[in-house]
Amino acid sequence: MALSMATRKQVTKEMAQRYRRARKRERTRMLDELCALTGHDRSHAARLSRLRAGSPAMPAVFSSGS
Repeated sequence: MALSMATRKQVTKEMAQRYRRARKRERTRMLDELCALTGHDRSHAARLSRLRAGSPAMPAVFSSGS
């Protein structure tokens, strides 16, 4: 069963809201579910969950001045 892109985005958005508040074990289980539902790689699913939850995907890089 293939999900449409809109459905995958909706599922990811809803999961991300719970992901941010969850503890480590719950996050592990949630990533497993998200991967099974969407077909995303585990690292990609984790990144999407962080982005959709509002936290930065990568730390900001500061320049030393130019």
